Amino acid sequence: FYSMIFGYHDLGGAQPVPTRIIGGNIYYEWLIYVVLVTALIIFAYGLIKHIKVATLAKGKAGKRYDHLWTRIKLLLSNVFLQKQLFRGKPIIGFMHSLLFWGFLYLFILTMWIAVHDKIGWPPFDGNWYIVLSLMADFGGLFATIGIAALGINRYIIRPRRLSDTRPADGLIVLMIFVILVTGFLLEGERIAIQMLNELKISGNITALG
Repeated sequence: FYSMIFGYHDLGGAQPVPTRIIGGNIYYEWLIYVVLVTALIIFAYGLIKHIKVATLAKGKAGKRYDHLWTRIKLLLSNVFLQKQLFRGKPIIGFMHSLLFWGFLYLFILTMWIAVHDKIGWPPFDGNWYIVLSLMADFGGLFATIGIAALGINRYIIRPRRLSDTRPADGLIVLMIFVILVTGFLLEGERIAIQMLNELKISGNITALG
């Protein structure tokens, strides 16, 4: 009952196979899904509104499905490969790519874990866990480097093309950086707690607290 209401799961000690307790040591873990759904709804609303504004600006609906293959190639090159950002500014484009791909992978992995937590699939243990966890660390590292470099460029180097920077922009950059760094801190804390629990279970140290 306690676990059901508060969404709390004890981290425990070492697992029989490489894995971790999803939501371990986190109270009200179910609120994460509430926040996620809310964020996706807000994102969808903003996207639809943006499309409507762009359509009204052109004065007509336009043909959205002509030259479909060309549109797909532009999507892949400019969004997923960040090709347009590399033109003339390769270093900044590379930092944008680190942030984009790092966050994209972390988002995909979060969805993966959420589905696994509810239905037990796709796999999140054994070799799968080792690979996914390692890639998550690299994804977080790349995104952290990217956002730090972009923040330095915008607020310390301050090129003329970024003269329209607003205070809210800095807050967003700071929040992203804090989210990424605290992710590593929480991971380190979880590992330390699991190691202490395993030592207590094995009797190598006395129970603490």
